[in-house]
Amino acid sequence: MSKKDILSNYILPFLLFAFTLIVYILTLSRSVYFGDSGELIAAAYTLGIAHPPGYPLYTMLAHLFTYLPFGTLAFRVNLFSAVTSSLTVVVIYFICLKLTSNRLASISASLFLAFSYLFWLYSLVAEVFSLHALFVTLIILVSISIFENPKNLKLFYLLSLLLL
Repeated sequence: MSKKDILSNYILPFLLFAFTLIVYILTLSRSVYFGDSGELIAAAYTLGIAHPPGYPLYTMLAHLFTYLPFGTLAFRVNLFSAVTSSLTVVVIYFICLKLTSNRLASISASLFLAFSYLFWLYSLVAEVFSLHALFVTLIILVSISIFENPKNLKLFYLLSLLLL
């Protein structure tokens, strides 16, 4: 693997993830935000059911963050949104890299998304949008990979799993 590949595939995505996560943590809501935030925090803590449709995957994954040994309960569940948003930024980087083969354009597009008003807002509070954005971008990335290599059955299986 060349130095260029290591930079594009490992170092830059890690730096994007770390940078956005640090900024999100510095601006993260330390308590309950308005909207569904309080209900989703309570559901994540108790493994309860939020209002319909209940968001069971969000609830179970956010519940894992309630075991972190620091911060308030609200902070820990809000941190889940920050982590999923940072992962989404990395997936956007890979999508743009596949489509353009331009690292600078891919980094720019990722950072524009990361610090756009609504994306940043919902990265700081307990809401389902960041997890949904992660799954949508993963579906797009896998779909592009299938288009590039239609004979790879593993990609079809991964797409099927993501679409569940």
